[in-house]
Amino acid sequence: MEYFASAAFALEGIAAQELRQMGITPSIQENRVFFSGGEKLLARACIGMRSADRIYRHIVSGRAESFDALFDLTYSAQWQEIISRYGRINVSAACSRSQLMSVPDIQSIVKKGIIKKLQNKYRQNTFDETGEVYSVFASIQNNHAVIALDACGAGLHKRGYRIKNVPAPLRETTAAALLEIIGYKGGPLYDPFCGSGTIAIEGALKAFNIAPGLNRSFESERWMGSNRQVWFDERERAAANKRPIEKGLIIASDISEDMLAAARFHAARAGVAEGIKFLRRQVSEFESSGKGFLVTNPPYGKRLADINSARAVYKDMSLSIRPLLNEISLGVITPDGEFERIFGRRAVKKRRIFNGNIQCNYYMYY
Repeated sequence: MEYFASAAFALEGIAAQELRQMGITPSIQENRVFFSGGEKLLARACIGMRSADRIYRHIVSGRAESFDALFDLTYSAQWQEIISRYGRINVSAACSRSQLMSVPDIQSIVKKGIIKKLQNKYRQNTFDETGEVYSVFASIQNNHAVIALDACGAGLHKRGYRIKNVPAPLRETTAAALLEIIGYKGGPLYDPFCGSGTIAIEGALKAFNIAPGLNRSFESERWMGSNRQVWFDERERAAANKRPIEKGLIIASDISEDMLAAARFHAARAGVAEGIKFLRRQVSEFESSGKGFLVTNPPYGKRLADINSARAVYKDMSLSIRPLLNEISLGVITPDGEFERIFGRRAVKKRRIFNGNIQCNYYMYY
C-alpha cells in the first residue's frame, strides 16, 4: 500500500528525515512525503512521527477537470475492498487553481462515487453508516485530484497531553520540527519563554525517545481488515525503545505562574515531568549550566503584548543569552524581521516557518 505524510509549509524534508530514522524509505512528491509498505509501517509512522500533521493512505489520483471526471476517478478505486457496509464515510476536500473550485460539490461527488461502488458490491441502495469511520480527503490542485484516507482521525499534533487552553500556543508538531531542524537529539535544553510547555515537553519526548503517538489511538486501527496485533506490536516496540528519564535535564522558565502551572500539568500528562525543571524567572535572569540547546518562541507583539514590548524582550535576550552563544545552540522563532538587529547578531541560518497562520523566521545560532 502507498501512504503519504503531510507537513506544514517547508517541513516536508523534516518529515522525510523522521521516516528514515524509523527505517522507512520516503520520497517527496509535490510537497507530500510518500512511503510504501504494509500496515506495520503505517502503524510505526502514526505512532512515531513528530513533525507531520497527518498520514494518509493513497487511494487514487488523476485528472479531474469536470465533475464527471471526478466521479469516474473516484468510482475507479476498489472501495468495496476498503470500506465495510457499515462504514461511516466523511469526505473533506481542498482545491486550488482548478476548474473544480466548489468544496461542497467536490465532497458530494466523491461520496457519490464511493457509495455507487459499495452499492454494486453489497447489492443495497442505502447504508446506515453506523460502524467504523473512514475520513476521505480529496485534494484538487491544477486539475489533478488526489483521493486518500486519513489514517489518523485527530491530527498528529493531538498527542493527548495538552488540554489546558492558553494564549498563543505553539503547535506540538511545529515545536518538534524546530528541535529537529536545529539538530537536537537529547541533552540539556532550555526554553526561557516556555508558556504551556510545548517545546520543553517535545524536547523531553525526543530526548527520552518516547514516541509521541504511543498513548493515543488512530482511525486506521479500526478500518476493515486492520490487524490489531500489528498495532499492539508496534506500540510494544516503541515502548521498549524508551530511554530512562534524566531528572531535570530540560529547564523551562516563564514569568507567569499560571503558565508554569499549565506547563507542569501538561508535562505530567506526557509522562516527562521528572525530566523538566520549571522555574519562574525573567529572561534577563537566564543562565545556562554549560553546553546545550536553547529553543524558544518569545512574545511576538501580534497575539501577545505589543511590538515595542516584544522588542524589549529581544533586547533582554541580547544581554543575557548572546554572551552564551559559545556554549549553546540557539533557535528563536519570530515574525519580527528586526530580531537580528535588536539581538545584535546575525543568525548563522534562517528558515521560514509558519506558526499557525503567522509567517515567521526561525533564527538559528550555532
